[in-house]
Amino acid sequence: MDIAGVDEAGRGCVIGPLVICAFACNAEVEKTLRPMGVRDSKEVPQEERVKLYTQLKKLGKFTVDAITAELITQKMRAKISLNDVEAKSASLLLKRLHEKIAFERAYVDSPDPRPEKFEQRIRKHANHAFAIVSRNKADRDFPVVGAASIIAKAIREEELAAIKKQLAAAGLQGDLGTGYSHDARTIKFLNENWSNPALKPFVRWEWATAKNVQTRQMDLGKFL
Repeated sequence: MDIAGVDEAGRGCVIGPLVICAFACNAEVEKTLRPMGVRDSKEVPQEERVKLYTQLKKLGKFTVDAITAELITQKMRAKISLNDVEAKSASLLLKRLHEKIAFERAYVDSPDPRPEKFEQRIRKHANHAFAIVSRNKADRDFPVVGAASIIAKAIREEELAAIKKQLAAAGLQGDLGTGYSHDARTIKFLNENWSNPALKPFVRWEWATAKNVQTRQMDLGKFL
């Protein structure tokens, strides 16, 4: 039996994309994932993630969607929730993946505290001919979801590296960090570069973090 898993990386970032991955493999292959070290990507060191990413590409099939910060800003301004954005992406990724490997069940890591509600959001976007099991902390409980988590994290890191190069070429100074709101380097980078047009496409401007930075900097400008 073939099974699939869906997870994301970068949901809580203020800079950079939200990357969602759907990964599928045979159930017998999934039994080998945990011994390999596959688990929630947040628990896997970066060097190990890269190695696992290479291995996972050989063990199954996957589809990926990198949702840009610019699109997330547009959706939020249109009053479309991040859960809806993620659910639509997951639904379409599963549909595309099912065309490559006809899995019978998909396990999904739910960002909604009511997992059944997230399943409903996913089904709203396509008529899926397979079971969907939506769970909180699915990346911890199902190795196939952990695999999707690792692939999504590895690809987000590649995307962030490309963004850093682009911003450096545009003359922006400083360390962008991880792009997460809790990263002091990211907040410092935002404070120093928030008005630079080159940064604009890569920031989720409807995030409270970005709004606070703009408000503080504009208020300080009154005294300069």
